[in-house]
Amino acid sequence: MATLYITEFPNGALIGGTAIHTTAIIAEQSLGIEDASVASKPFSLRTDLIMVEADYPCCLAFGKDPKADPGKHRIGADRPRIYGVMPGDRIAVIAAQ
Repeated sequence: MATLYITEFPNGALIGGTAIHTTAIIAEQSLGIEDASVASKPFSLRTDLIMVEADYPCCLAFGKDPKADPGKHRIGADRPRIYGVMPGDRIAVIAAQ
């Protein structure tokens, strides 16, 4: 099964456009990448940054009740990305078209 891996970090910062984080991991989640949108559990109230990596091309959405669209915010496989997020929000994923 294709999977999106999510790692949550506290105290995020950007320096020269590069995300810097501590090595203190708050939480880790994984979501199956399917043909329907699947949402994560809410991020910890201490989470400022997340790192995501997918092993299959997919599309993402963020928010309190996100729904991923298979044609928007596409990421490729095996290319980790770091995002600043709001504590308590969630990420949703769907297989890319």
